[in-house]
Amino acid sequence: MPDTVFLVHGWSVESTETYGGLHNALAGLDYNIKQVHLGRYVSMDDRVRVEDLAKAMQKAIIDQLGRLFSGRFHIITHSTGGLVAREWFRRQWMPAKKPGRLGNFIFLASPHFGSRLAHQGRGMLAGIVKGGETGDRVLEQLELGSDFQWELADDLFTGAWSKASTRPFAFSVIGGSFENRGIIARKIVPGAMEYGSDGTVRVAAGNLNVHRYRFGLNANGSASFRQTGAFEDSAFLVLPDKWHTGKRGIMGSIRSSDTVSTHTGLAAIAECLDVSTKAEYQALAKKYARTTRTKFTNKEGKRTKTNKVCSQLVLKMVDDVGQPVHDYRVEILYLPSKADASEEPSDIVLHLHKNKLNPCYITLLLNRHRMVDTASYGVRVVAATGTDIVDYKTVEVYAKGAKLRELLQHNRTTQIEVVIPREPQSDVFRFHAGDDADLHVKWNRDGEIRKTGRKVR
Repeated sequence: MPDTVFLVHGWSVESTETYGGLHNALAGLDYNIKQVHLGRYVSMDDRVRVEDLAKAMQKAIIDQLGRLFSGRFHIITHSTGGLVAREWFRRQWMPAKKPGRLGNFIFLASPHFGSRLAHQGRGMLAGIVKGGETGDRVLEQLELGSDFQWELADDLFTGAWSKASTRPFAFSVIGGSFENRGIIARKIVPGAMEYGSDGTVRVAAGNLNVHRYRFGLNANGSASFRQTGAFEDSAFLVLPDKWHTGKRGIMGSIRSSDTVSTHTGLAAIAECLDVSTKAEYQALAKKYARTTRTKFTNKEGKRTKTNKVCSQLVLKMVDDVGQPVHDYRVEILYLPSKADASEEPSDIVLHLHKNKLNPCYITLLLNRHRMVDTASYGVRVVAATGTDIVDYKTVEVYAKGAKLRELLQHNRTTQIEVVIPREPQSDVFRFHAGDDADLHVKWNRDGEIRKTGRKVR
């Protein structure tokens, strides 16, 4: 009996036409069309969250399979559906109470680490275009640098995804660098016209593989930088001929008559579905890595206008007890390698976004083409407390361009938790000797002494 396949769509979808002919094309891969289920969920209600959708997904799967189902099933997601499925796996998929055996996850153009368009999708213009609500809660979770995305990455490092015995084989497939559609279009909808994206999701944000680091200051003031998490177990493939949606969409362009020889996206899906052993998975992951590396690394160092090779960096600002820091500025520093500073300053930051709901997150899209290996780059974070009696220490770090390339890998997201210590001034807390009868004092709200010499009766 063929395996069962569930298809999970993305944000703002209100028709199963979004799947194109994928379900019919799967029949040509020896899947029984009765075992292919087209997902349908509500994403445009402003009060619905991804967690709600994940709970509803669990109920829908059980409704389709029944609690006594013992076969194998796979999940193919598109766009936001990938985050819904990951949340489902994190909180709802309980192996001890499972119906069936979970097979492979295939993420098509999933914004694992956000989408620039999510913030724009909550705007008034988007509401007019969509004819009402736009799904505010879902879009908040999709916005670049959200708490939700950070927590999902936690799960990769220490949660359900980190457990080898229950971890499914995960494949991330996304369209290649988006083409330049002109200056006017880029000015109107810049988030949909980004280089290094599929038109909606950045290639770097669509790669599930991620590293996390923690940067701060030691007690003696020296810098501390260490890795706190890594996930390297997702096969990743870029298809340069595919976009996010539309006539060249990675999923929507699939017709019922397409075969693996006529459609690159369908061919990738077929390869991923066929994997059933760890050895097969590792072999396909290596193949995809070679294919993607060939398409991108030969462009490294070339200052071209198109097909930029990008990295995404997410900084989370917290104080030394883990509380979020919202009021800060980030300075990008550049030190040329030559004393006469003849090298061209490197404009490596293509876009910078501070999360609107939780401003402790700031996301940078970096152009690796403009990184000079012998130059030094730095980040300085200057934060404010809003009071003169408690300060934040200034935190900064430098690295050579070559080291920066190694740290911020191409087509990937890197997360860094930046720890900014709080430093109370001396008047915030003091002790006075208790054996001096004349030492009673009064102080103001800033801790400054206003009156002394009051005697004790």
